Amino acid sequence: MKQDYKMKLSPCPILLIEDESGFSSPLKSQLERLLKPMSMPMVTVASTLDEADQQIKKMPYSALQIDLRLPKSRGGIVDGTPAGLHSAELATKLLPLAIGVLWSNFASIHPKAAQHAGKFDCAYWSKGDVPKDIITELPHYSAKTGAEAFARMLRLWPSEKPEPSEISWAGRYFKHARALLPEQLSACCGNLSSSVYALTESQAQATLPMLFEFSEWVQRWLWCVMAGVLKDANLLEKSPPWPFGLRGKSLTRQSMQERVGAMLVTWIASSVGKQKPLCLRYLNCVDQAENTLDIIEALDWIKTRRNDWAHIGSIAGAPAMLEELATPFRLIMQAASFLAAWPMVTDVEAVGYRWRVTCVRGAYPWPKEEWDLKLPNNFSPKPGHVYQMWPHEDGSVGLLNLWPWLECRPDDDFHRQRLWMALGPSDGRAIIESSFNELNKEVRFAKNAPTPKPYRPMSVARQEALDDISTRLKL
Repeated sequence: MKQDYKMKLSPCPILLIEDESGFSSPLKSQLERLLKPMSMPMVTVASTLDEADQQIKKMPYSALQIDLRLPKSRGGIVDGTPAGLHSAELATKLLPLAIGVLWSNFASIHPKAAQHAGKFDCAYWSKGDVPKDIITELPHYSAKTGAEAFARMLRLWPSEKPEPSEISWAGRYFKHARALLPEQLSACCGNLSSSVYALTESQAQATLPMLFEFSEWVQRWLWCVMAGVLKDANLLEKSPPWPFGLRGKSLTRQSMQERVGAMLVTWIASSVGKQKPLCLRYLNCVDQAENTLDIIEALDWIKTRRNDWAHIGSIAGAPAMLEELATPFRLIMQAASFLAAWPMVTDVEAVGYRWRVTCVRGAYPWPKEEWDLKLPNNFSPKPGHVYQMWPHEDGSVGLLNLWPWLECRPDDDFHRQRLWMALGPSDGRAIIESSFNELNKEVRFAKNAPTPKPYRPMSVARQEALDDISTRLKL
């Protein structure tokens, strides 16, 4: 892969929900100017609640500025209620790791908005210039000073902590992601959250391994999702998940990255990519702004620097490497945000007109949540199968079956559940699996390779399914 992508920037999509053009226009231009050195700002303005809802549902915004008093639709009236709180609540559900700013000329008289800001770690500001003879409890920001504060908050590895009225996007992301992402990604977030302000050489050295590990787990998750998407669309034979000629050899990060890239190309070129583009937007593979990274370029950039770091060992210049990797790592974090909003699930059961699912989030026992799902009338969940919540363009939500690429089975004590990935073709006898929640750095096939721990035999049904896929694809 050519490495000219290192001249590109990571996308930073921002939504300004603001009906006063005299405020949104200068704020937009200021943000585009201030954020350009560290990312590619992609600023969208929505002037009504309807426009805001449409944008929140279809785009992976990293940050939102929400005016509290808005009309519902064009030509509507502003009735004095904090109507923008509706958009804020929708964003916490569909964009849970995006940072929000609530502000208004009347912020001091909307206690419900202040409560929302406190509960979900949103900045809460008063908008506009305040007379000099008035002392206020809330900080006041003009378009210019608000844009400057926004830029400070959006830095991934800030050189200094934000002001008391400001909230670090990175700090908030890692804090909330601990409860929203699968266990291994959650553990990485726990370590990264304590290293957001990694100013010294030793702090940066401690942060880099977690950054590399987080990226690797995102790549493994994408590998499973890509295979599930293509299998569901009967396109798997066009870009099989397993590389050819690797029986008995290691499936390295490079091999997996190549398969993710190949499956992604097939997905984008198919009608499925046009019908269900939301995940692809998180990966910056559709509607892509000029000179921005896509997910494969971001993964390759981080893999290359990881190899440099691992081979050289403890090297000087770790803070500079951390600052450099902020560019691709933003896109890796964005990809993981999809999983936070649309989690993997197990144990799907009907509860009235809704479905109760076990969401693979945080440490086990995983939380149970109720969702409105659009599933076939004859849908019957199967033991051990893992599903991905899958949003559709019409607003409905379905399930993408990730089995047999990913399977959920009890651990040796038959109590603790783990996710098991199939990362290699069968040699006719056995398949060695890597636990999604363990620190196996290389995934090896059974032949001529040591068994990674923990190891348990694969279920017969799953092995037969993988054998059938391997035979059909002539692997």
